[in-house]
Order: sequence, then C-alpha cells, then structure tokens
Amino acid sequence: MKKKFYFGSNFKMYKTASDTEEYLKAITKATADLSRSDYQFFFIPSYTALERASKSPVRDSFMLGAQNGTALLSQPDINGLFTTRTAFQVDKFAALIRESIAACSV
Repeated sequence: MKKKFYFGSNFKMYKTASDTEEYLKAITKATADLSRSDYQFFFIPSYTALERASKSPVRDSFMLGAQNGTALLSQPDINGLFTTRTAFQVDKFAALIRESIAACSV
C-alpha cells in the first residue's frame, strides 16, 4: 500500500481572512498537478480567518485545522516543530513540497 504524504502550514496570526483566502487559492493552483489521493494538504489559519477559509471556493482541495497553542506547548514529547516564514510564501512552500516528494521517492 502506497503511503500518503501530508503537507501543511500553520499561519499563526500572520494572515488576515482575505490573505488566507488568496493564499489557499494560490497554493491550490500551484499544486494542482499533484494527486490529492497521494498528497494531502492541510492548513491551520488564524482563528480570525478560520470561518472564511472553511467557505473557500477551493475548500475541497485541503483539510483545515485549528490549534490550542497552550496545549501544544505543554507536550514534552513534541520535538522539532518546524515553523518558518517559508510556508507563508506560496512559491517557496510549493517548492518545499516538491523537494520533499523527490527526497521521499528515492
């Protein structure tokens, strides 16, 4: 059975509701050639953008999440959280997705 790869980004409080909607449209377009049966995308927008993201016209191409930052920080077994501005830039995040796929395909 082929493994499904998951790629996601946590926006923290970086994007407004409008910015989030535009980002979701752009990343969906930038990754349109990637099979959603092989690659699942998820995004965790800021609380203020969550409702708008849930109504996005491209909503069927990704999963949405929300987080409780306090609960996340209190988990001592979580190691190596990766948070960078790269994931906020569509072109760089799309390139990172493709590099990860290539690295895992060898």
